[in-house]
Amino acid sequence: MPAKGSATTPMDETGTPAAKKRALQLSEGGSIAGQVRSEIKDMMVMMQENIKNLQMAMASLVSKVASIECNVNSLMATSQQQQPQMVQQQQYNEAEFLRPMHGGQGPGSLNNHHGASQ
Repeated sequence: MPAKGSATTPMDETGTPAAKKRALQLSEGGSIAGQVRSEIKDMMVMMQENIKNLQMAMASLVSKVASIECNVNSLMATSQQQQPQMVQQQQYNEAEFLRPMHGGQGPGSLNNHHGASQ
């Protein structure tokens, strides 16, 4: 990207708008074919710079994605190591819930604990 100039009128290195410079060169006897070649060369140089910038940005992006992948793999490994502990805790809680209460037969018992009443 050029550092000088506005979004509407491109500027050349001297600060003169490129369209005015082209008009001046043509009026001073410059050939149209030579001017077109010069413009094409300028555009190719800019495209090469843009391609280099894109390649650097993509390399940076690839590096960041690889770092994120490494972090995700590390978190997944840590999560898998902790998972059996959580399962054991859940099984303990279920065993506590199903344990007989007050010496009876368990939560679903139909026995009358206060003796026969008739």
